[in-house]
Amino acid sequence: MTIKSAEEMVRMVMRIMDENPDAEGSEVSFGSPAHSLQGRIRELLPAVAEEVVRTAPRAAIDEMLEFTAEAEWLAPGHGVVALPQDFCRLVSFRMSDWKRAVTVAVPYDSPQYQLRFTPTRLRAGVRSAPAVSLVPRSAGIALEFIGSSEPWAYVEYAAYLPIPYDEDADLYRLPRRLVLDVARETARQIGYMAAA
Repeated sequence: MTIKSAEEMVRMVMRIMDENPDAEGSEVSFGSPAHSLQGRIRELLPAVAEEVVRTAPRAAIDEMLEFTAEAEWLAPGHGVVALPQDFCRLVSFRMSDWKRAVTVAVPYDSPQYQLRFTPTRLRAGVRSAPAVSLVPRSAGIALEFIGSSEPWAYVEYAAYLPIPYDEDADLYRLPRRLVLDVARETARQIGYMAAA
């Protein structure tokens, strides 16, 4: 993961705004001196960084963190895995008996996910296909999986993106290819970039 200080990110956003010929910044009002342009950028960065990390296409994620996890079995083929405290987005998850990894967590209350728990035969093979979902639990959000058929199966690989900023939003930890996207989106939200 690429580490950038808040100051580096602010400078990057300012540079993007300076280089943009369609800047609308002169029309933006920031009120009191405490709300300077740099201050406004700093305020926006955490939310923008998290939004970009959560919505970026999978192909744009070039760096990720792996985590180790023990499966807690709820039923044959169905279990949960605890997620790291700084979890923001799932990148890849694979049980040892799956042919390939799952890269998207579907909503746990969606028909697509709930169909796997019903005994219907309307769509052959759906109930056995691997799927994962982020589910609320007493200890926070966990990753629920279904479709592991072997009783000896274990978590073979798990990768995620962390929350992209530290507690004070002084440091940003982002995949290298998303750093510029965060700066561009911050500039766009301030109103300094023309609509793409």
